[in-house]
This record gives sequence, C-alpha cells and structure tokens, in this order.
Amino acid sequence: TLTQLQKDKKLAQEQISNERNEAERRASNINKIKELSKTEQNLEIKDFATTAEVEQYLKDNNIAKGKTKKAANQQGFFVQRPGEKDLIIINRQQSNKDNAVNVASHEYLHYILSKMMAKDSKSANRLGKMLDNYLTKIDSEQIESSEFKQRLEQYKNSPESERNEEVLTLFSDALAQGDLK
Repeated sequence: TLTQLQKDKKLAQEQISNERNEAERRASNINKIKELSKTEQNLEIKDFATTAEVEQYLKDNNIAKGKTKKAANQQGFFVQRPGEKDLIIINRQQSNKDNAVNVASHEYLHYILSKMMAKDSKSANRLGKMLDNYLTKIDSEQIESSEFKQRLEQYKNSPESERNEEVLTLFSDALAQGDLK
C-alpha cells in the first residue's frame, strides 16, 4: 500500500501534468489562430506574456482609452480599427490564471462575426438570437451551474447585438472546454 507521502507525491505529479497539458492546449490554440490569421489581410494578433505588457501596449498605441486597466486584465479581446488592421490581443497571464484554453479562438470568432455583421447584420443577430432561444429550452441543469451561464450573465444588460455575438462566442468556448454536454 502507498504511504500518505507517496499518495501526496502522486497527486502533485498528476496536478503538474494536468497544468502542463492545459498550458500546452492554450499555446496550441494561440498558434493555430495565429497561423489561420495569416490568410486575413485586415487582422493583427498580439500575444503578451503579462498583464503589464498588455497595459503598456494599450497605452503606447492609444487603444482602449479610459479603459486600459480593465482591458489589460481580460484574457483577450478584439478591437475593430477602421482604416487600420483589426486587432486581437491575448493576455497569457490572465488566460493561464483563468485556465482559459480557447481565448484565441473566441477572439478570432469575434473577428469573423464582425465581418459577417458588416455584410449582413440582421442575419448575424438572428443567428445569435436563435442560439440564445435554443439554450433557454434545453435542460437547465446543463447550463445553470456552468461557467457559460456565468459568463453570459455578464452581458444580460448589454445591447441585443452585443449579447447575440457573445452568445455565439461563449457557446463556442463552452463546447471547446466541455462546459456544456
């Protein structure tokens, strides 16, 4: 039989292995999206190791004026910049802290949806609304305790178009992370 020390050591090794696997999934997601984005002429992806680096970049480039601290503390975000390349910012420090493996894909989907909205905003809004309506009809046990539900609640008072877009991106995250079954 295993001693308590051996059990603790085994548990610690499993935790380290799980954390390494999650970090590898995050890095893989970022790299895949960076590679995919090379086909997009109007998109730039910036990937920062720390929140301080994100904050400094935002200040230096006059992005997120008045909201720099709040923006810098997010896992990632998408910025539309008319007349310039659109921008995806990834904060690896916050993503790691929140164990968010799908950040790059989430923000890339915002970019894709922004292009769709520019071409046909009614259809894009309808798609988000249909998904939102569908989710209210499925087994609430699959949603109520989920991170998806908690994150979606943050947008309940947002304009309908913003909420509909977030429904799509957060649903994608929930599927990727196994938050919804």
